[in-house]
This record gives sequence, structure tokens and C-alpha cells, in this order.
Amino acid sequence: MESSLELLQRTGHAARFGFATGEFSPESDAVLGATVVGLAALTGWNVYLKLRQHRLFANEGAPAPLLRAVRRVDEADSSLASEGRAAGPVLEWMDIADSTVLAQARTRVASSAASETGAKGGPGESFEERVLSSVAKAQAYGRDRSELSIIRSVVGLGTDLALVASGAMPAIWAAASQAVRAVMGPNDAGMLGDVARGVAFMGALSLVESVADWPLQLYSSFVVEQRHGFNRQTLALWAQDQLKSLAIGAAIGGPVVAGLVAILSVGGPRLPLYLWGGLATASVLGNLAYPLLIQPAFNTLEQLPAGPPRAAIEELAIAQGFSSKDIVVADGSLRSSHSNAFVIGLGPVQRITLFDSLLAHASLDETVAVVAHELGHWKLGHTLMLLGASLTQLGLMLGAYGAAAAYDELPQAAGFAAGEAPPIARLQLFLSLGLAPLTPVVGFAVALMTRTLEYQADAFAVDQGYAAPLSRALVKMSVENLSTPWVDPLYSAYFFSHPALVERLAAIEQRDARRASADVSPASPSSPSSRTGGAPDGGVLSRPCYRFEISADASRATECEVIVVVGHKADLASAFDKLSRLTDGTSALLTAMIADTPAPSAAPVVRETFMGSRYLPAYCVAVAKAFPMYSRKSGAGARASRRTAITLVPSGAGVTEEALDAVRSVCASARIAAALVDAPASELHTDAFVDIALKVAADSKATSTTVIRGVELRDRGFGGLWGVGKAATHLPALVVLEHRPAAAAADAPSICLVGKGIVYDTGGLSIKSKDGMPGMKRDMGGAAAVLGAFRTLSDDVSLTRPVYAILCLAENSVSDVAMRPDDILYMYSGKTVEVNNTDAEGRLVMADGAAYAAKHLNPGAIIDIATLTGAQGVATGRHFAALYTNNPTLESTVPAIGRATGELCHALPYCPEFFNAEFASAVADMKNSVADRANAQSSCAGQFVGAHIEPFVSTPGNSWLHVDMAYPSFVGARATGYGVALLAGVVRHLSAPAE
Repeated sequence: MESSLELLQRTGHAARFGFATGEFSPESDAVLGATVVGLAALTGWNVYLKLRQHRLFANEGAPAPLLRAVRRVDEADSSLASEGRAAGPVLEWMDIADSTVLAQARTRVASSAASETGAKGGPGESFEERVLSSVAKAQAYGRDRSELSIIRSVVGLGTDLALVASGAMPAIWAAASQAVRAVMGPNDAGMLGDVARGVAFMGALSLVESVADWPLQLYSSFVVEQRHGFNRQTLALWAQDQLKSLAIGAAIGGPVVAGLVAILSVGGPRLPLYLWGGLATASVLGNLAYPLLIQPAFNTLEQLPAGPPRAAIEELAIAQGFSSKDIVVADGSLRSSHSNAFVIGLGPVQRITLFDSLLAHASLDETVAVVAHELGHWKLGHTLMLLGASLTQLGLMLGAYGAAAAYDELPQAAGFAAGEAPPIARLQLFLSLGLAPLTPVVGFAVALMTRTLEYQADAFAVDQGYAAPLSRALVKMSVENLSTPWVDPLYSAYFFSHPALVERLAAIEQRDARRASADVSPASPSSPSSRTGGAPDGGVLSRPCYRFEISADASRATECEVIVVVGHKADLASAFDKLSRLTDGTSALLTAMIADTPAPSAAPVVRETFMGSRYLPAYCVAVAKAFPMYSRKSGAGARASRRTAITLVPSGAGVTEEALDAVRSVCASARIAAALVDAPASELHTDAFVDIALKVAADSKATSTTVIRGVELRDRGFGGLWGVGKAATHLPALVVLEHRPAAAAADAPSICLVGKGIVYDTGGLSIKSKDGMPGMKRDMGGAAAVLGAFRTLSDDVSLTRPVYAILCLAENSVSDVAMRPDDILYMYSGKTVEVNNTDAEGRLVMADGAAYAAKHLNPGAIIDIATLTGAQGVATGRHFAALYTNNPTLESTVPAIGRATGELCHALPYCPEFFNAEFASAVADMKNSVADRANAQSSCAGQFVGAHIEPFVSTPGNSWLHVDMAYPSFVGARATGYGVALLAGVVRHLSAPAE
């Protein structure tokens, strides 16, 4: 075998090393020139983009989308602080007694707290102030990194040119060949020798490139990163990491190169396919090996200790079908304070990894939001998509190599003699230099794909209810990492695998807004209901099966099938008889509930008895309830239903247009409430209910809206609402709508309406029977009534007190994370509850909702309404709701309001001292179900709610009214919309000036 010098002399490159002279062929000179020009052009393109970004580091302040997100962080932190709940980083408060990694991380964070830049700031400083103060630091950090990046580009060009134009590659090949000959002797011939030379050549080439980059790595870590407070590694640790990288590279790369050399020796027309198969296998194995072999070589990994963070992440992972409980924390802060987390879910290898630096900066809900984003990548198949894209790109590159392998100009330009370049060197040259002109195109395509996937993962997290904590986490991590808020779009589109912060925040804000707008119906493709059989026509309230109109003008009723004249009993009798035939008797059952007069019948009546307008709402609401909105019938039956309309024509004096407007509003709202109750949980799950509530709020011009959903409920202490709903696919939510009338004084005590919204009640682990479960879609009737009443009251200009609607939405489902008997819940009131019956769930969600109202909404009156107990039907019957109140005046007044509005009710015994003992617990403040089921169960259920607002209830002047409407909420298979008219009447009574 020839020596290195002999090879250099023969190939004409010896002169470049000062050994001898030689000549190039014109073709190789042309290719060499084109290669140099191509590399220079590519470097120029990179430098141009970096200079575009570099100029933005002179900007001051922060972009508007970032400031909006920052202000939301401040609002959330203030809200948590007002509730006495810290929003501090997880590492500050979690129990780390069993974790060496986290204990060391806490020590590192504490030791560098004085000098570390980031989001912590000084005492009393708002997050917005901290962000604005960090922008200048981020710009300085970005400027330093940008300058280093430009230098890297130029140095990289020099290295590439040196390898090509100097003839270094043939020299490296010759040196590798000599080394193999020295080791193997005459045995270096054949396949084994070729493999050894190929491995030695690629190893030496990789070593040269690595060593050439070491000076810039040292400068980056120990000058730039050190200057800005990120570098925490010592020089010895850096050197150790370099040696580890080389060793791992040799351990993994050696076999890969050996395999490639063996495949290249086969040759033939299928060579590209064989190469692709070998490299694809290596790529898949590398992905599988990373968490098991590579990462542990650089980071100490420990299981995340038991506690709230682990429980929250496990619940989230299980809900998404990620079965592995391998949740580890890595000591990333040993080297850097940059935050990170990632999920690996490829085949049998599944793991969630959190860097300790993330736990050092993010609160619990922010940490879980980051994990939700990473789980989104897994759930949406992004890992496999990226792997597939990478393998496709590799296949195209190798296909191009197969077509160009026969051409010898590029190897000759690199210094190899004609036909003497080894196959592995040809492949290396083609992949690194031959495809260089395509780098910008590939760069844009890859960045576009990865950025798209990041947007999708963000959207996934938003759809799980993590919009606010994800935005906060991104902002905090950006501030902690000193990421510049000013990004050139062209630079970002080419170099950034993730969208810039301001781009992500804007996308999250838009996604969250669409979820809350009417444009995202419960059945749209972007809504969760599309995965659970949502309505095909746009939502629960679309395609009403009956039209309905109330008019004082009989001439407008010419096209209607039914005209109901509200006046004489005979008129009513005739009209109701026709209604009964039209609606299969439903109206007869409904109208039996109205007013304090005998039910309409065909019996003779005194026609001179004039009813006037006093009970107009009762009559109109009763008729409205006979014509429901919700239907999913198909074919001729549906078409016939939609042709039916009715008009109510009041007769007699005293019926004003204003009175008709009020009646129209309450009738429409009652029909909407009934439609919601009629809808199945496959359409009206909690997310869909939130969307509808926000649409009603927007149409009603609500003063404000608040939505607390998903794990944010747990993190903010709503233990009852979270415990009941955490097992469902669609997580629980608390919706708060505010209507502040123009006539309301600034300090006027509010009237709070709290509605139970269990969209489906299986009973939980205390599961209902096959006969007891059907119809449990109606268990959200209280929330539907509250929403309908809020819609009606928002039109009432006579109100003098603020009105709040609090919807407690959850699905009482069954899964491996479901609430269990014997669990202890930490309620929003501060009380603890031992669960002894998971089917007594309504009082749990209502207690949290009422406690929220008592704490934050300045109430003078709290009215909660629920389909709470089967015992209500025993106590007050099918047509009368049960009342439980601390106010004797309301105890007598509300039934009269019920008669006037057509929604009958009757008082239950109010005696807390008799009922509180039913909930005694040995281990908690109370249980959630009674000990003696014969002791006024409906009163006891109401008292459970009252116990959680006890300070409010016992304060003189405060009114609390509990309404149990389990049986009046439906007749047969249809909902009645019960509660809308009653609640509206009670609120108007409470808001009326005292006489």
C-alpha cells in the first residue's frame, strides 16, 4: 500500500502541503471552483439572514403580543395571591427529601439567586416590570450570540474549504489506511480491511471537525453563556462531556459506518435502497437508544417524587392514553439554567423527562401545561411524522447519490485521483457538499414542518384547557432563557425549529378565542366534540324542531297552526286541548303546573272570568315548554316538526309591549335551557357547554366572563369540582358570567346564581344501575336554568344589583383516575370532605361554586339550583321544586313567585343543627352523603352546600336560597327548562327597591 506522501504526490495535492507539485484536470478544477463558490454563497446566505436578525437587537421594549401575555400572567398571579394560593415555582415548595437531583438543583438555584437573571425580580415587582427590565438583557445576550453565530458561519466555511481545497481528505484517508495497515498487517485486505479503513477515515474526519469547533464551543460556554449567567459547568466537566461525545460517537457511529462500508461494497442498482435501509434502521435504533443509553451518560435521571406534580402529570398522561409512568427529572441545571421538558413515545420506549431547571422556574399548572404541549406531540403522532420526514429526505438524498455516484469530478476536486476515492468518501462528499445548493430549500421546508407541528402541539394543550398556563410558561421560560422578543420573520422561518415567542402567543390567544366564540361550534372539526359524535348540524341549539312567536297582533298568526289567546279560561281550554293533540299530551302535563288556577279542561267555565295579564308569563312559558327546540329526528318527521309554529295573542287590557318583551325573553330562554337539558353528553360535554355559555354571554353583552377549567381548577383549590370531573375526557370547568346593570351602585351587593352542571352522571365508582343511569344527561338542568335566567335578566333595565351566573360543569365519569370512596377532597371553602358516595357529586361541585361566589363576588344573595336528589320527588312531588333557605321571607315569597311564573315550588324544613350531624366524619371535616337516609335527605343535601358558605349564611342580612328541581326538570322524555322563569322572578324581587 502506498504511503500518505506517495498518495499526495500521485493525486497532485502534495504541493499544497509543500511536498511536490501536481496537476488537476480541467473538469475537477471547475468542480472545485463551483464547490468553493457554492459554499461561499451558502455561507453568505446564512450570514445575510443573521445580519437581518442582528439589527433587531437594537430594539427596545417588548412587542404588543408579549405584553398582553405578560399582563395575563400578572392577572393570574394576582388572582392566586388573592385566594391565598402561591403561584411559585414547583421546586420551591415540593417535597424533595427523596430526590438527590432536585435537592442539588435547589441548592444551585439558591446559590445563584442573587446573580441569576430572569423572571424572579425584586419584592413587589410585577411580572410586566420584570419582563421589561429583562428585555435589555435579552437583547444583549442575543447580540452576543448573533455575533458568535456569524463567526461560526465564517469559520465553518473556512473549515469546509480547507477540507476540500487543501486535499486534506485524501491525506486523512491515507493516514487512516496506514493506521489500519499498522494494526492489521497483511490482513487488511478484503472486506474486513475496507470496513476498518472506512471506520478509521470517518472517525478521523469527525475528530478533525470536532476539534476545529472546540475553540468556539469554549468561547460560547465560558464567555458568552458565562457573561449572561447561564453557564454552570466547569472546564473539567466540559472536557469530560467532549470525551463522552467522542466515545458515544465512536460506539454508535462505528457500527453504522461499518455497515455503510459493507453495503457500499455490494454496489449495484439497488445500492441507494440498501443504504437507506441501513441508515433508517440506525436512525430508529438511535431514537430508541437515546433515553436508555445516551441521555443517562450526560444527565443523572431520577423518578419525579410522589406529590402534586407527579399526580397531575400522571392524570394528564393517562387521560391522553400515555400509559407509561416513567416520569423522570434530569439534572439539566448542572450545566445550564435553560429550561426544558420532552416526551419520548416511540414503540416500547415511553418516558416523560423534566429538566430540574423547568421546575425551578415554573409553577405547577405551568409545568403541567408544558407537559401537555409535549404530550401533544406524542398524541398527534409528531414523533413518527418527523421520523418519517427524516427518512423520506434521506431516501431522496441517497436516490440522488445513486444517480451521481458514477461521476468522479467531486472526489477529484477534493483531491482524490480519478477512480481512487473510496466509496465511503464519495458518499460523504456528496451528502455534505454535493447537495449544498439545496440546503436553503431543505432548511425552509424542515423549519416549516417543525413550526407547524409546534403550533399543533400548542393548540392541543389549549384544547385541554391550558391556554393561560401555557402562555405563562412560555413567557417565563423566554424571560429565564433571555430569548429575544424581536425576531426577523425570514430569519425565524429558516433557522427556528419553533415559532418565535410572539408568534406562539398570538396563535395561542387566537385558538383560545376561537374555542370561546360562536365560530367554534360543539361539532366543528377543531372542537373536542368531533371526536365523540357531535351534532352534525352545528350544535345543540341549531335546527329547532319548532318555531315559536308571541304577538299581540292576531293578524300575524295567519300562517301558524296554533293561536293561543290568553284571556278567558274557555279560550285557554280550547287552545290547550289543541296543543295536547299536537304534542301527544305533553302540554297537558306542562300546563297542569301553571298559576294557582284549575288546570284547563273541556269542562264548562264561566267565560266572564277574565284572567288579565297577571299570569301572562305562566301561561306563555307553559305553552313555550310544549314546543321544544332540540331534535335529532331525521326524514319526514323532522320536516313536519319544523313547519309547526305557534302564536300567543294576549287579550284584555294591561298587556303592554314591554310586558310582552319580558315574556318573549323568558320563553326563549326557557326553551334554550330545555334544549340544553335534552341534548346528550356526546354533544353537550363540558367544553361545548363552556362554548355555549360564552356565546350567550357575548350576545347578552355580559360585563365580564371568567372560565377556570381543567387542572387550573385543581391548582386553585376547587377540590370538589375537580374531583368529580377529572375522570372524564372533557375536563370540568367553572364559568362565571357577570351582568352589572347601569343602575347598580358600585358597592351594591350582588345576586349570585349557582347552577349544577353535571353533563352526565354515571354515579362514578358508586355506579348507577342500568335502569338508573338513562336520563342522567339531565343532571345539568340547574346550570341550564342559571344560563337561561342570566340571558333573560341581561335584558332587564330595571335591575339595581349586579347579577352573576356561576356554572359548575363536570361529567361524573369512571376511569382509573376517578374519585374514589374514602378519598378526601380539599374544597374551595377550605373544608375537607371524605367521600362516602361518589354518586352524591352534585353537592360537591355546588359547594365549590357557592364558595367562590361567597369569597369573590360580594354577594348579598346566593341562589343555587340543582337536580340534586331523588328524595326531592318524595318530599315535594313531580311538579313542585323544593326550597331550602335561611331567609323566612324568601321561604314564603318564592312559592308565590313560582305560581306567578308557572314554576311551582314549596319550602323544605330549614334546621341546620338537625342536619349537620348527618355528615360527621372521623378523618375529615365532613362526609359528602348522609348517615341516615330517612332524615330529610333533600334538606340535608342543601345543608351540605350551606356548610361551605357558613360565614355568609350566618351573617345578618345575607340571603341564601337552595332550589332542588330534580323532578320538575322533566316530563316524560322531555326537559321543561324549569328554573329560568323562577330565577328571573326571584332576582327581580330581590333587586326591587325596598318598599
